[in-house]
Amino acid sequence: MGTDRRARIRGVIGGLNAIGPGELGGIVAKLKIAEETLAELGEQELLRTIEEARSVLALGDLANYRRLVSQAVARLGHLR
Repeated sequence: MGTDRRARIRGVIGGLNAIGPGELGGIVAKLKIAEETLAELGEQELLRTIEEARSVLALGDLANYRRLVSQAVARLGHLR
């Protein structure tokens, strides 16, 4: 796996782990950045997980949102 790919994956992990309580728009923006990067890297399964996290967040389902983001971060960790 290339160094650039690893760096980009670390960037996605860092961005997702940095999401905390705060303005909803900021959280959604970070999720969209993660989605764009995962799409560019061809990580379709992880992309779908983050898309689902954004969808459940919009519904106010914070438990499932956090679960999905944690799941994506764990899987990304295996790609580094």
